[in-house]
Amino acid sequence: MSQGVRKLPSMAGNVPVPKQSGSPSRSRPSASRRGPEVDTVTSSDEVASEDRYDELEAISSRVIGEKYLIRLTNGADLLCLKHLTLLVNTSYDSLLDLGDVVPNLESLVLDGSVIESVRDLGTNLNRLLSLSMNNCGLVDLDGIGVLSGLQQLSVCDNDISDCSTLTMHESLEDLVMSGNRIMDFDVTSSLSSCAKLKSLVLSRNPIEKAP
Repeated sequence: MSQGVRKLPSMAGNVPVPKQSGSPSRSRPSASRRGPEVDTVTSSDEVASEDRYDELEAISSRVIGEKYLIRLTNGADLLCLKHLTLLVNTSYDSLLDLGDVVPNLESLVLDGSVIESVRDLGTNLNRLLSLSMNNCGLVDLDGIGVLSGLQQLSVCDNDISDCSTLTMHESLEDLVMSGNRIMDFDVTSSLSSCAKLKSLVLSRNPIEKAP
């Protein structure tokens, strides 16, 4: 009987697996399940804010402050700095904080700069002894009084015609005003109160032609 029995082939590997209706889908998530999309449109407020930031950066870069001076002096200790030479235009470059940044400055050279007024130097250069502002476009010396310790002043090749602001400048010893518009000897009356004045240079002024 064993020879008449036929063995049926196994169907285990060919039985189809029914698809389960509850199985998770691998399809792309719907928009409702995605994270919020990034809005790339920049609002007018953001643009204005960026413009204000750029404007403040531009203003900051024109202030002669600590960062600028450290770069200029190759990393010098500004608290110990005694001498400084700058070329500036005070219509754009602010020197008002200079005395705070270099509190022990004794000598300042600004020759060839564009400076509207001595007042542009601020009021904190308390230790300044020597100031050179040759060819800076000055028309007067208003504001020089705050530099009470000044001993040497050179303001050649400007358009200064009056020295009365130097009256009672007790520390002044040397004054060089060549190439200005000093026209008469009244200058000597203005400077007579400068008790320590030793040297006065007025070459290339109209006073040379005075009778």
